[in-house]
Amino acid sequence: MSLKMYAKGSVLALAGIFAFTGFASAQVDEITVTAKKRETALVDTPISVGVINSKDLEIIEASDISEIQFSVPSVKFTQNQSAQNQTVFIRGFGNGTNNPGIEPAVSIIVDGVSRTRNQSALNDLISVEQIEVIRGPQSTLFGRSSSAGVINIKTKLPEDEFGGKISATGGSDNLMKIAGTITGPLSDNTQFRLSASKQERDGYITNSVTGSDVNNRDRYAVRGQIFSQLSDELTMRIIADYDSLDEKCCGIAQLNSGLIDGALVQAGILASRPAVGSHSGVFGANFDPVSKAEGKGLSAQFDLDLGSSTFTSITAYRENSFQSSADVDFLAADILVENTDTDFQSFTQEIQLQSDDSGDFRWLVGAYYLDEDIVADRSVLFTNTAGIRNVVNTLLGIQGSSLNAVATQVAQGTIAGVAALPSAIQVAAGFPNPGNPQVGAFLDANGNPLGAAAFTDPATALIAAGAVEQTVATFLGTSINNSWYVAGQGIQDTDFDVNTETLQLYAQVDWDISENLTIDFSAAYIDDKKTVVSDVDIIDNFSEIPVVTNPATAGLTAIQFFPQFVNYPNAAETGVFESSEVTTSTKLIWALDDDTNIYASYSTGFKPISVSISTDPAVYAGLPLDPSRYRAEPEEVTLYEVGMKKQLDNGYVNFTVFNQTIENFQSNNFAGTGFNLANAEEQQNVGFEIDSLIFFSENFFTTLGLQYVDAEFVKHTFGTCDRTRSGDPTDDCAPGKIYRDISGTTPASIPDLTFSLTGNYRFDVSETTDGLFRIEYFHEAKHQATDTVSEAIAPREIDMFNAALNFKNRDNGLSVTLWGRNINDEEFIQTAFNVPGSDSQAAYPAPGAIYGITVAKEF
Repeated sequence: MSLKMYAKGSVLALAGIFAFTGFASAQVDEITVTAKKRETALVDTPISVGVINSKDLEIIEASDISEIQFSVPSVKFTQNQSAQNQTVFIRGFGNGTNNPGIEPAVSIIVDGVSRTRNQSALNDLISVEQIEVIRGPQSTLFGRSSSAGVINIKTKLPEDEFGGKISATGGSDNLMKIAGTITGPLSDNTQFRLSASKQERDGYITNSVTGSDVNNRDRYAVRGQIFSQLSDELTMRIIADYDSLDEKCCGIAQLNSGLIDGALVQAGILASRPAVGSHSGVFGANFDPVSKAEGKGLSAQFDLDLGSSTFTSITAYRENSFQSSADVDFLAADILVENTDTDFQSFTQEIQLQSDDSGDFRWLVGAYYLDEDIVADRSVLFTNTAGIRNVVNTLLGIQGSSLNAVATQVAQGTIAGVAALPSAIQVAAGFPNPGNPQVGAFLDANGNPLGAAAFTDPATALIAAGAVEQTVATFLGTSINNSWYVAGQGIQDTDFDVNTETLQLYAQVDWDISENLTIDFSAAYIDDKKTVVSDVDIIDNFSEIPVVTNPATAGLTAIQFFPQFVNYPNAAETGVFESSEVTTSTKLIWALDDDTNIYASYSTGFKPISVSISTDPAVYAGLPLDPSRYRAEPEEVTLYEVGMKKQLDNGYVNFTVFNQTIENFQSNNFAGTGFNLANAEEQQNVGFEIDSLIFFSENFFTTLGLQYVDAEFVKHTFGTCDRTRSGDPTDDCAPGKIYRDISGTTPASIPDLTFSLTGNYRFDVSETTDGLFRIEYFHEAKHQATDTVSEAIAPREIDMFNAALNFKNRDNGLSVTLWGRNINDEEFIQTAFNVPGSDSQAAYPAPGAIYGITVAKEF
């Protein structure tokens, strides 16, 4: 039996064992969560929630929240073009890739403050008390951008006794990390906590051109808190944080090498074809990709005890900036370069009034306001004329054409148009008859315009043939060949300014109808308004030619890399996008006993209109503006969920079955030359989840997190085209089209089975020293990594082992942890994409094995 089959069999066996609870074991403390915006026991919370506490985070040596995916299988992170560009999924739903105007479907909340974009929370795992992965739509209580779920992060409060902890880590790839926290009293009623971390690590991919290691780590973070008991009834919590990231990210692995690479080698622009393999460890770029990020924020929370109720106010202001630069042809050829610069500023205010937990009727009401400004700038330029022309000629060669042939074809079309004009206009256009400059060149014996016959009429055919070479020279002052695909052309500059205002009003009640039956109802009204202004400058002479209007040339849109962008506002778009919705959640909870609850729920979710703030919704020359491409309509979510939660003396078992549907899922997929923002009319994910912790003895316990999901695009007629034609030809669109029907297919990035299984053994080293050995197996079934690259080219499958050995002295607080992630050096990709302007695909590979030792001291 293979290791993989053995592990899967073990999971099924453990699932059966978990049903048996009559053996001697250790007592397990009750877990509390805030998934309902008030503290409730996990067993009493009628929501599917995965929990990771501070001890778990320490033992797995998690550096950022992306690493919790290997412990909570229902959440998934995928790395994209820059260090701060990650997409987060819960139950297979997630979006927001590479476009700051698209809000995420998973909301990340830190100490009650929402991070409006996932990137702003990736460097914030210091002094964390607990992380809750709240699955399913949470729009009623958590508002916008939580249509798929919420990752709720709670950091440790300041304490009234002096203490702290400092840790130092060293490991493979020259990993060095130091982190610490200190807390204590400032006065009789005020305490503080100051936490900080600094981490550096070499990259695991080599840029063959510069010799540098890429995908490194270089980041730090600091967080300060003050907690004060202002009076017997009023408390205050002030939090200030700052983080910074400056890394060479992100390198790629070339999955295949196509005709473009061969043409560039033949032309001498590439010395050799790139190394191929999902984990080749080497890629070639003219310069190292750069990712920089800086974030800072300030929040103030006040809680006022009113006796039978509590009033809470949370005010927050945040600033985040992201910069990146990359050689986006991903080759050792000087062809394309991209630079981005995005700034976010957000102000949020939330107020809430909630009853205490006594009585049969509990309630809360609240309001939330957001004012956010986004300023985004981007450029993508041709950097080598010969290089980009070789790319274009190779793409044309697939169709049996060339740049010169296209030039002739375009010029002939222009001449045919001129030849159909009256004589005087032909002369004014620069086409006089050589024998009589007062009349047009393309006239028949009777002086009438010849039109297309100019190329066959003996009297004008020679003139027409010569004019082909001169047509563009007449109008542009240069030849056709010298005006297309010239270094410096492309997206010169994009300036987008976006203001978002969101107001949410919400309420929630719990009513104990009987001793065993409780109804939980919540509702929210969400109103969202976005105002967008843009100033985009694109220079790409070939993209200005209306080839799409002629069926014979419509296929040439594949080499119109930078079609013209119509700025906001315009005749079809005011630049103002408004959406609103009422969401509800109804849950029935039946208590079988004090430790067992069964619940059934119906919930709806909502994510406002997302607006593309990139040049991707450009317009092919000759076509009218399609305003629908500028935005994605709001997501509307429906969830049916049934769950069972069992608190045991020796652990717990939670089981959930769900049927979750999103109408107008906001899809943003890369097509090889840009992203297509569109709505998938309906996506449905049906499945089940298991979360469990079981002590089989006082010393040995296991955890299991498992998700099975069957996902389908019930209807999706706006699927993105694969322009490379290197995969399945049916994955491309008809000439001139930008969408294809992919209804009935399985969405990418969603494995049907994912689970994390751990075994943990506690032992005594001495009278004062405890030991813990932990091994974890993580499995993700084989699936298509991204919608626009087939599974045959870019599959993703994971069978990973992590392990840790911890020793801790109870008397002096000193601990040592030996740990390893991916100790079996499993090779897998994070996501894949079609290489810009190419017929090849590439992937962002995940890191291999990494080992380390962490020494920590509590005081």
